Amino acid sequence: SEGIVDLILIGDSITSGWESRGPTVWDNCFVKPNTANLGIRDDRTQHVIWRLRNGDVLPAARQRLDKENG
Repeated sequence: SEGIVDLILIGDSITSGWESRGPTVWDNCFVKPNTANLGIRDDRTQHVIWRLRNGDVLPAARQRLDKENG
């Protein structure tokens, strides 16, 4: 249901682009389960690792969910 996330994708522009560049795959594989795409364009591995280690993923997830749910 709305607001509940089952899967979080974390990555760079490749991850970020799945929704727009691969809509058929996105719709078939990621809409159910409820997926939050937290891919950030031009992100780097060390930045992702920093966010995971320092707990910055949950605020990013909340921000993304707020944006997606209006």
